[in-house]
Amino acid sequence: KAGEPTTVTAANETAGLGRRVAAYLIDSTILLMLFVAALQTLAPNGSLSSATLSNERTAILGGLAGGAMQLVYFVLGWSLWKATPGQRILGISVVLEADAKAMSPMDAIVRWAVVQGPFALVSIVPLAISPIVFVAAAGWSAFLLYSTRADASCQGLHDHFLGTKVVVTG
Repeated sequence: KAGEPTTVTAANETAGLGRRVAAYLIDSTILLMLFVAALQTLAPNGSLSSATLSNERTAILGGLAGGAMQLVYFVLGWSLWKATPGQRILGISVVLEADAKAMSPMDAIVRWAVVQGPFALVSIVPLAISPIVFVAAAGWSAFLLYSTRADASCQGLHDHFLGTKVVVTG
């Protein structure tokens, strides 16, 4: 039926790194637009200024809200539909390697924490140390990207840890 997720079988082809990265960029763009819209709505007079965003407390609260939005977005996508909107656009899904079923919500939370959690952490630490945490998060992401690219089955450390694989569905 139209609008329903594509059926995924254990025989589905593993998605390549390019498709995975492109889906992540689409998801990040969607999340950024949602986050900016939420901030505009919550900002006094509907106006965001650099002074407002540089306030430590406001930045941390905004970071918590952004992290919560990411968590809900990815966990619901992976555990309910096997794919985020960006992944669905590009015809890929995240499934359990053993039976091609969707991850449990707890596994989806752990996957999010491993993949996106370090960047969410950047947004909630004090502004003085956020550049250091950002470099560490970028290094972690580069390592996960490398582990995915170097693996014969295109499964990163996070995929092996949770027993998941990203497959082509369309």
